[in-house]
Amino acid sequence: QSAAARETAYAVSMLRREARSLTLMAASLDAAFYGAVKCLAAAKGRIAVTGIGKSIHVGRKVVSLMLSSGLSAYVVSLDAADYGEVGMIQPDDAVLVFSDSGDAFALSALVRHTARYRIPVVGVTNHAKSLLGRYSSHLMLFPEAEREASDGAASVSATLQMALGEALVASLVRGTGGESEKMRSSDQKKDRRRANPLMVKDIMHVEEDVPLVTAPTPMPELLNIMTEKGFGVAGIVVKGRLAGVVSDES
Repeated sequence: QSAAARETAYAVSMLRREARSLTLMAASLDAAFYGAVKCLAAAKGRIAVTGIGKSIHVGRKVVSLMLSSGLSAYVVSLDAADYGEVGMIQPDDAVLVFSDSGDAFALSALVRHTARYRIPVVGVTNHAKSLLGRYSSHLMLFPEAEREASDGAASVSATLQMALGEALVASLVRGTGGESEKMRSSDQKKDRRRANPLMVKDIMHVEEDVPLVTAPTPMPELLNIMTEKGFGVAGIVVKGRLAGVVSDES
């Protein structure tokens, strides 16, 4: 068998496997999907989409689809979660997370932030007992057969994530799954299509949420405040003005 024939046969097998995986996912889709759509549609703010590894690229494509459909959404990078990136997510938002394992370390910062502000999370993963699985308000799992597969798993997983993301967007746009009257209003749809520039005040933390201490504060107390506030950094105030910062990063 020639090299061309072998490579073509391999490509055909991959396409057939992805088609089979999509068929399995379609057959396994249940009320969890409906709950996820209702959750995202009910958000008074925006839909934050994130993921780990290749999944963040899927998330970006899903956000592009949402924005082009008139929905209000944005991408959150969990690679920078410990540097305050999750602070972009506001209490009125809803979060859509893609993660194969559901146990990536970067998810811990997201879990702390969403739990603190009671922000609903829609999780898409392979493992119900993972960190993401346990803390998701609504959880969607991939078909069992695909969780156990190994060869070409990354390609199939990305295909399933993208297809499920497209299905979520389609359901939101067409008004099923609990879409609100606000989202069905044509005037509101036009408003969402307009540019919506954020100001610093829209995403900044203020007053009691900000980890601030005075210069004489003992170091153990400062570390406790840093942990409690969840930013990994604390500001040092001298005579009412910010004089410096202490970070837990080297």
